[in-house]
Amino acid sequence: MVSLTDIQSFFHGRIALSEPLAKYVSLEVGGPADYVLEASSQEELEELVKYFRKNEFPFHIVQPNTLVGEKGFRGAAIILRNNAQQISMKRCATMFA
Repeated sequence: MVSLTDIQSFFHGRIALSEPLAKYVSLEVGGPADYVLEASSQEELEELVKYFRKNEFPFHIVQPNTLVGEKGFRGAAIILRNNAQQISMKRCATMFA
């Protein structure tokens, strides 16, 4: 089970609840995600992914070219900020294998 208190115990970035994803994507279209978390480092991203996988909670890494429907996304949307945007596709591929 996922809880905001659990996430806040290890993640110190920005967390929003039920926030529309439109402002994070190029087409500026997209409904809310249950959790929106802004990761600014590789370590933050890895911790979030590990936590959501362990708890079998749906998540998606949102990049500017991500398409999001008007109904939004049930689960967590992880937004990559600053240094986290530099993560290579190879690194992401090994992280999700």
